[in-house]
Amino acid sequence: MLRKRVWLVICITMMLAACQSQTEGKLLIVHPEITGCMDYGVRHCMQVKFAETDEEWILFPFEIDGFEFEQGYEYALRVAVEKDGDEDRYSLLAIESKTLR
Repeated sequence: MLRKRVWLVICITMMLAACQSQTEGKLLIVHPEITGCMDYGVRHCMQVKFAETDEEWILFPFEIDGFEFEQGYEYALRVAVEKDGDEDRYSLLAIESKTLR
């Protein structure tokens, strides 16, 4: 009986930890203007900063599932990042701010 309780506590703890890491995600700042980026095989890219690491804007040729960019607004987005083969896949968790620039 004690083993079942210990196992149950471990499972619940692992589930809560997994949920917490998914909702935290990464903070991504999106520049208000789209730019060209033919080097990546796409016509247009967002410019972004990962709030934790980047000081300068970088080209971002990926889509963010659940996010629709509106020209002229700078966004602070909370995104989940998942590995999809050799590439990262981004999903919107929350729009933390949307500022007209």
